[in-house]
Amino acid sequence: MSLELNDQQPSIASGRNSECSSEKPRRNSRTIMDSALDVSLLTANANQLQLLLTYNEKSSTYFICITLVIISLVLEVVEGCSVIIMRSNRNAVPWLGGIISILMCVITAVNVLLAAFLEV
Repeated sequence: MSLELNDQQPSIASGRNSECSSEKPRRNSRTIMDSALDVSLLTANANQLQLLLTYNEKSSTYFICITLVIISLVLEVVEGCSVIIMRSNRNAVPWLGGIISILMCVITAVNVLLAAFLEV
C-alpha cells in the first residue's frame, strides 16, 4: 500500500506544477480583459459626451450630464495611469491597489448617475 502512495505522489506533485504554470496565462488573460473593459468604458463615455454635445443642449440635465461625463473621463485616466504605475513598480506604492479599487467604484457610481440623468 505504501508503494501505491509513493507511485501517486509524483503525479500529485506534477499536477501542482501544472497548476502553477497555468496561473500566468490566466493572469495575463485577466489583465487583457480588464484593459478591454477600461477601453470600452472610456469609449462609451466619449460617445455619451458626443451625444450630449450634439443633441441634448436644450435638455434640463445638460450641465449635470456634461459634468458627470468629464468627471468619469478624468477618473478613468487617473485610474489608467495608476494601473501603469502599479504594474511597473509593484513595491513602490503598496497602497495604490486600494486607491485603484476605490476609483473603480467611484467611476461606476458616476456612470450609473450619468445613465440616470441622460435623456436621449
